[in-house]
Amino acid sequence: MNIQHKLSGNDGLFFIKEENSVIAELIYSMEGDKLMLIKHVEVNPELRGQGIGNSMVKEAARHAREKGIKIRPLCYFAKVSMRGDEYKDVLA
Repeated sequence: MNIQHKLSGNDGLFFIKEENSVIAELIYSMEGDKLMLIKHVEVNPELRGQGIGNSMVKEAARHAREKGIKIRPLCYFAKVSMRGDEYKDVLA
């Protein structure tokens, strides 16, 4: 699955699209230049349990590392997903 990224002003979106429908998305906003606030992660109910949401969080973390920014997960799913040691370097 190809995770795409769109940024418009301070609002951003990582998403997976299949057959012209968004099947998963991670919605965030930037607070300044160096802080990403993850607001919501959603996966099509039929596809839940396949690790797609975790893939979205991993892509957000990869992006944050590449851009030298930190992440503050606000939504429950992102908070739980980012508890592991692999995310310590990007958490605000």
